[in-house]
Amino acid sequence: MKRNLFYKIFFSYLIIVCLSFFILTIFMRDEIKNILTGKIEAELLSYAQLIDLSSPKKISDQLEQIAKISNSRVTLIDSRGKVLADSEKEVGLLENHLNRPEVQEARLRGKGKSIRFSNSIGIDMLYVAVTIKDGSETTGYVRLARPLHDVRSMIEKVYQSIFLAMVIVAVIALVIALIFSYRLAAPIRAMEKFTERLRQGQPAGTIILKTADETKRLADNINYLVDELKSKIKLAHEEKSKLMTAFTSMTEGVLIINAQSIIECVSTVLKNMFVIQ
Repeated sequence: MKRNLFYKIFFSYLIIVCLSFFILTIFMRDEIKNILTGKIEAELLSYAQLIDLSSPKKISDQLEQIAKISNSRVTLIDSRGKVLADSEKEVGLLENHLNRPEVQEARLRGKGKSIRFSNSIGIDMLYVAVTIKDGSETTGYVRLARPLHDVRSMIEKVYQSIFLAMVIVAVIALVIALIFSYRLAAPIRAMEKFTERLRQGQPAGTIILKTADETKRLADNINYLVDELKSKIKLAHEEKSKLMTAFTSMTEGVLIINAQSIIECVSTVLKNMFVIQ
């Protein structure tokens, strides 16, 4: 009984813990990703705003330096989407960038961002673009891109921490389940042994529990029923004794047969009649 009860409590704790951590992981993953992505985005935008956007030629001249300082890939795009310069790839190998989401957003709002998966390096890339203006006219765009290695590594660290926390909490839950199962099963086990002694007709005594919960009330009810049963049995024995006394004092022969037609008792007078005959 105690073992079964222990497993029930333990697995209940374990399921609750696992579900809690699963839900927590989902929310934390998105939250951490959003926070770190926003931080990188703000950093790239600050680098982009420090660039001299007055002339694409000036930007092209300082392209390598900008890429090194910002730790990102820098791309210079004209107003029609043609790539004028890139810090990592040959310009002739690059297609028109006008329809890129970050460029389109920058064309409408002055700055834009986009996150896309890069097949070449196998990770999400964050792209940030700002417009190059000559007065009110947009003459081009400068785009900075950085792989989200930090986000992925941070999420992996969080997963490791969550896994470690799950192991620790599972051990604590196991100890708590063991204590609770023992404390809960002990009075139930005591009542089981008590009722087993009653069933076998052995002296059972009284159930004494130190708890103050439902098990204590159940034990009190069992004690009350046992006392009532003992009182009724004692009364039945007294009535039987009276009946037997009256039975033996009768001068007539009496024969008692039960419902199964079995003789239960024969009076002394009747026995003497059979002996005489």
